[in-house]
Amino acid sequence: MNDQLIKATQELWDEIVESDAKFSMKYKRELLEVVDAKLSGIISSKRIEDVNFEKDLKVGELEFKDKGLKKLNERAKK
Repeated sequence: MNDQLIKATQELWDEIVESDAKFSMKYKRELLEVVDAKLSGIISSKRIEDVNFEKDLKVGELEFKDKGLKKLNERAKK
């Protein structure tokens, strides 16, 4: 069963790891700070069990200061 799950998700996992390795460190700090601030507001008004990250945290709605980070597409930010 575990082998089947790993096989089914391996390609997506490899893509995530590769994307993370290519993502510039200068963007990671601001991205994490903005996501943390947004999540803090969401979590303070809901129980953690009720938070739906797909619906509550929309990457396209996050506001960034760095022009390079603003220009990155949504998939890269996810």
